[in-house]
Amino acid sequence: MNAFWAAHARFLRRKRQTLLDVAMEASVAQAQVWRDFEDLDPLLQQAVRETNPGLGEQRWFAMDADERMGAINAAKGKYFEHLVVDRLNAGGQVGDVILAPGQQAVIAESMSQPGWDVQIVDDDGSVVQYLQMKATDSGAYIRQALERYPDVQIVSTSEVADQLDGKVMVLDAGIDNEELRRQVGEAVDLADHSVTERFVDYFCPLWPLMAIAAMEGYKVSIGRASIGSFVEQLAVRGRRLLAIKLAGATVFALGGGLLAVPAGLAGGLWFDRFRNMHSMDERYADGTDRLLALATYRHRQMLMEGRA
Repeated sequence: MNAFWAAHARFLRRKRQTLLDVAMEASVAQAQVWRDFEDLDPLLQQAVRETNPGLGEQRWFAMDADERMGAINAAKGKYFEHLVVDRLNAGGQVGDVILAPGQQAVIAESMSQPGWDVQIVDDDGSVVQYLQMKATDSGAYIRQALERYPDVQIVSTSEVADQLDGKVMVLDAGIDNEELRRQVGEAVDLADHSVTERFVDYFCPLWPLMAIAAMEGYKVSIGRASIGSFVEQLAVRGRRLLAIKLAGATVFALGGGLLAVPAGLAGGLWFDRFRNMHSMDERYADGTDRLLALATYRHRQMLMEGRA
């Protein structure tokens, strides 16, 4: 009975250890998967998809630096258009432009529309005003646009409005260009994550391994465990963590999002089951070898007694 209760205590201790490892990994996993492309501003999603439709595909290799910069610049301008149009149609004001009852701001259907990007139309469809949208911090770029299309009102980001300081008539959208670039850059990164990148980002086991080493090291420091036990537990829990990470990273890389957490739990439980079965096989093989050795020894004794 003492041996049974000791084995039962070891089983419970290992189960608690497994659940602790899984819970620790789940807390790290949630910090990694909480932010996905689908969680972003719908207008930002729309801008990225309109300007870079290929980013929605799961690719084995992500874009290079030049492609990324081009994707950011294209999506930044389109996102700026969506933000301004959304504000106007919601009854807000951009510079001195505010829509009258029945009017609506509409983005040009073609991305290469010359001269203007947004038009304000009446309820009968007649055009009231054209607007150019310039998400930039370059005053020279604005001057070139005015020289080319002097009759079209320009709406730009706050940096340009402050830079020109009334020298050129530009409407301040109240949107910061650097903040716009940051948001779009993050969106492009999320949209362009390849399967391999997502797997590597999730799989990194550094922090959980450090936590495991700290916990096991603390037991050694207070005399509850030996150095040998520390090495053994670090090896076992490290392998369990790798199994959790492998299962979770695979699901996450394939677009499973938070499903990576239960997948990691399943991976940890599978590891324990495999380890227990392997341990039972080793014990069975060891017991079989001992019985065979005992039977061989006994058989030899009987032969020697028979000869005597």
